[in-house]
Amino acid sequence: MQRVFTQTFGVVGAIIEKEGRVLLVRENQPGNPDDKKWNHPAGWIDAGENPIDGVKREVKEETGFEFEPTRLIGVYSLVRKDLACFWGAAPHPIKIIFSGKIGNYSEDNLLGDTSEAKWFLPEEIYGMDQAVLREADIKRIVRDYFSGKSYPLDIVTHTVIDNYPPMKEIEFSAKVIKGAGRGKTLGFPTANLDAKNINLDHGVYLAEIGVTGRKYDGLLFFGPKQTFGEPLSLEVFIKGLEKDIYGETAAVRVMKKIRDVKKFDNPQDLQKQIERDIKDNLSI
Repeated sequence: MQRVFTQTFGVVGAIIEKEGRVLLVRENQPGNPDDKKWNHPAGWIDAGENPIDGVKREVKEETGFEFEPTRLIGVYSLVRKDLACFWGAAPHPIKIIFSGKIGNYSEDNLLGDTSEAKWFLPEEIYGMDQAVLREADIKRIVRDYFSGKSYPLDIVTHTVIDNYPPMKEIEFSAKVIKGAGRGKTLGFPTANLDAKNINLDHGVYLAEIGVTGRKYDGLLFFGPKQTFGEPLSLEVFIKGLEKDIYGETAAVRVMKKIRDVKKFDNPQDLQKQIERDIKDNLSI
């Protein structure tokens, strides 16, 4: 994903403490001035992402640990004028920093943005200079944490405004056919549908799918697969269905548009968006 530094941007991060020590991660960004420096687990908030979900994701991707935020430490504004020559502008993140508890660890969670994680005493962090510690405000954040500064999580609110007007529900039936298997590769198997002349704008929709005598909640995708440069496709992700339904006829009721078709920079970004689509619309 392309980063733009001519405007402020949102970052979520965490202070994770265990027995008086704080967990830091070493950056793995070859060619970046911050490469190999120590940082608290942190990263950009994805567009449309709840900050609380964002910090869970960032900690998981950078440390391998599941993370459950319990308190907000504070909101910190940082201007990196030292990086203006490298980026063409001074990065100005607004950092939302949480504290919380770590859970299960899995190396499979790591994305490779960090090379190691290590526990440090606060005094060790306070003694780090700019050549070792990525950002000077980390010292302030650690001090705030150990001083007991914190706020309840409900101070952070997340509101999504649905700009799509109510639509008239559309129903159709179609045979399930074999596709390219893109959904399965991304971890979300879909059923490709052989349907012609669907009166539907391109997009992702909340849908109900009837197949093999049962009805399931699901998401319908209709449009070109722009991320892969592939042509028009009509397919459904069916929540809770695990068996093979090739050749079956699916009865589909399209109820609500949730987003437009979008081209992503890479399959990983698409995978994250699908995860959010499912969580936001099929979590109940």
